[in-house]
Amino acid sequence: MWIYGISGIYALALLVLALASRRGAKGQGLWKSMGSKLASWLGAWGERPGLGYKLAKLGGGDQACLTLEYRAKKYALAMLLIGLGCLFALLAQAKGGQVRAKMEEGRWEKSLWEGEPLELEAEVEGEWKGRLSWELAPKSWTKEEMEVFGKQCYGEVLAYLEEQSGGLERVEASLDLPAEWGEYPFSLAWTSSHSQWMSAGGRLLALPESPVDMELELRLSLEDWEQRYSIPLRLAPAEGQWERRLEDALDMAAASQAYESHFRPPEQVGGRGVVWRRRSGSGAGRILALFGLAAALVFWGMDQDVERLWNKRRQEMEEDYPMVAGKLAIYVQAGLPIRKAFERIAGEGGGRGRPRAIHEEMAAALREIGLGASEIRAYEHMGQRTDLASYIRLAALLGQNVRRGSGRLAERLEQEAKEAGERQLERRRKEGEELGTKLLLPMMCMLTVVMAMVILPAFFALG
Repeated sequence: MWIYGISGIYALALLVLALASRRGAKGQGLWKSMGSKLASWLGAWGERPGLGYKLAKLGGGDQACLTLEYRAKKYALAMLLIGLGCLFALLAQAKGGQVRAKMEEGRWEKSLWEGEPLELEAEVEGEWKGRLSWELAPKSWTKEEMEVFGKQCYGEVLAYLEEQSGGLERVEASLDLPAEWGEYPFSLAWTSSHSQWMSAGGRLLALPESPVDMELELRLSLEDWEQRYSIPLRLAPAEGQWERRLEDALDMAAASQAYESHFRPPEQVGGRGVVWRRRSGSGAGRILALFGLAAALVFWGMDQDVERLWNKRRQEMEEDYPMVAGKLAIYVQAGLPIRKAFERIAGEGGGRGRPRAIHEEMAAALREIGLGASEIRAYEHMGQRTDLASYIRLAALLGQNVRRGSGRLAERLEQEAKEAGERQLERRRKEGEELGTKLLLPMMCMLTVVMAMVILPAFFALG
């Protein structure tokens, strides 16, 4: 029943969210509008710090608008997946049910035959309070009561045989003879009076050319109690009962294909063509769990995708640092002011294709200076936005030069470019070593295959 409870709560939450979203922005679809409303309620719940800034730098737009649109899309996808999971789980659960222990007037209703495990909460006045697990034993029966229930069990089994055969006065297919029945604790054992026609398990071994009268003996037993019943029936050539005839045809086909790796069902039964299809179970809980997991993966994966793009951008700026420091040194040696040097380098990113990330950051610093900010503040902001130690150090160096002036700026920039280049070479060397280690296993596998191709033909030739 928990499936219905979860689905009901979720549907109610969606209804409240849909009603609240009608007052939201116009021109949006229902799910996107609901995602926007939920995003406005939850805000940055579950997000990594700095996600909005990263979206703005990656998307090239207003940070607030991009963040709200991203959250709306993420929440809408998660809600849609969970809603689909609830829908499919409800459809799968429609056939199922649950048996629960009942409590009436301080009493639990006992099971008739089997013990029932209970999860209990108990409170001892002034002493103890807690939970415990305990199994409630079934009701005990006298022999007279056993005989009454035995007759009831026999009557139900007899009715079941009548129903599946269409009448025991004409049995045309195998019978399903159960070894247990319902909630009754009896063991059911069967004996056939004509084992050449029907086995003790009810399987029809062959059909006689003319009707044959026989008996099935049913033995009900429980501990030291036992009762026997005789069930007369008549075997006759098959004329109807397609379900049982199909089962018999499948049994015979399976017996004839016992040593085959695949099973081919019969294409014809009784002179008529048959089309077979396989059915699968419901799995309501697994469906709901699967869609819930998909929603969680979408919710987490979208943030991971932003983080991956952001790390790629950081790596790109780190790789460009030797070039930036080197060009700044060249331009400063040529007599250009720092601002003009920035303009030259930032202008190099305006060609075809996507500009490099560092060119965008340098252009942003120039725009900030154009709006009235000081050069020192603009360089510091650029270093903070990159969140890389090398650019923070470069911004401090440039700010110090603007503040105090320094004739050694070009020399220090050359030193920065040289050290950054050496760090990159060291990092590339380590990456190459790690790549060689990762390739070791595939190379060993290839070597094993080559050795097998060389050795095995020679071995078989000698053998």
